[in-house]
Amino acid sequence: MKEKILAALMRPIQEVGLPIKAVNALRGRRPPVIFLGDLALISERELYRSTVRLGPVFMGRIKAILSEHSLALGMDLDSDLVDQFQVDSRLETARLLRERIAELIREAEAREGGPGPTY
Repeated sequence: MKEKILAALMRPIQEVGLPIKAVNALRGRRPPVIFLGDLALISERELYRSTVRLGPVFMGRIKAILSEHSLALGMDLDSDLVDQFQVDSRLETARLLRERIAELIREAEAREGGPGPTY
């Protein structure tokens, strides 16, 4: 059971069918929301207060998606599960950042062979 909940907590928000505007709003808050677990650990009130451009339509969609994954805003989760999510989410975020950096380096290297800047 804990493995199923942890897998749901680790789902990236951009992969669960949220509109791109909602994803951008969630990623723009501090701290950013990257995974469904980030949403499950904060209350609805805190989410409204700390997220710009998040209205009732997006909030309803967020709640529906969390419910589809047996999650909810402000869940009372076992502390061991929260600890495991926090470790796993940090590792996954670091992996995603490394992938993005490698992608940017490849793009820059590909451009180097092209024409130089025009003035």
